[in-house]
Amino acid sequence: MEADRKEEVRTDRKEYHFKCGLKAVQEECTLAQDKQLIKVLSKLQFKDINDLRNMPIADIINMLCDNDIIEQILGIILQIRADDLNYVEWDKLKRSEVAEVIEDFFTLSPVLMKWFGNGNFAQVLKSASQ
Repeated sequence: MEADRKEEVRTDRKEYHFKCGLKAVQEECTLAQDKQLIKVLSKLQFKDINDLRNMPIADIINMLCDNDIIEQILGIILQIRADDLNYVEWDKLKRSEVAEVIEDFFTLSPVLMKWFGNGNFAQVLKSASQ
């Protein structure tokens, strides 16, 4: 009866096999990850939350790169084997791979989808989750 079993697809976890050879997993962030993210993101300047809500994914990535925190963000939200952490070469990730990780960050966190529930950014997330 093995053939009758359907493989369970997890929607609360995403595995990545990046072209550079890095393997990682992303899930909804823990409280500890949230605290780390807040600390890193506090370096960015926003007038209000609508600055981020209305921002396309490409602009978010540019902002994180311009402020030299993209590697920190990826290191917080992605789960990577401890043995591999010392050898991660973030610069070898493709831009499309980084965009996928950032999009998944929001789609894996239903609470964040509610917080960022309007604007251009929300449209990207809505289409990504369909």
